[in-house]
Amino acid sequence: MSIYLILIHLHSILRWFLLVFLLYSLAVSLWKWKSAGVFSKGDSLAAAITVHLSHLQLLLGFILYFISAKVMFDKEAMVSPMVRFFTVEHITIMIIAITCLTIGNIKAKKTSNSTQKAKLIFLWFTAALILILAAIPWPFRALGSGWF
Repeated sequence: MSIYLILIHLHSILRWFLLVFLLYSLAVSLWKWKSAGVFSKGDSLAAAITVHLSHLQLLLGFILYFISAKVMFDKEAMVSPMVRFFTVEHITIMIIAITCLTIGNIKAKKTSNSTQKAKLIFLWFTAALILILAAIPWPFRALGSGWF
């Protein structure tokens, strides 16, 4: 098995872990925000793991970006929807989404108010989730990717 296949499968499987942690962080933060509950160290840890998983995804994505045949750096790249998606759209949207996760986590760390912390995590992570879901090459989009 080539290094490319290993990385692409790792990148694809890791997305599910990221989505699970992201959804968990969103559920917890919404609950703590609306119930004015205490945002615990465990809740902060889940948010931090979410951010760290996204950074690992970004690192794997950057490596794949430069070795993938689906990425081309010429004028013809914009003609093919699949090549355009992987060369421009996927990476751009994912960088913005990971930036949202990182900013939300940093802002939450800097506030001492538990309700405000939960609200910040919820709002920034929701924006990231929407972007991530839009930029994943789901199989039904016919972009040459599968579920795993």
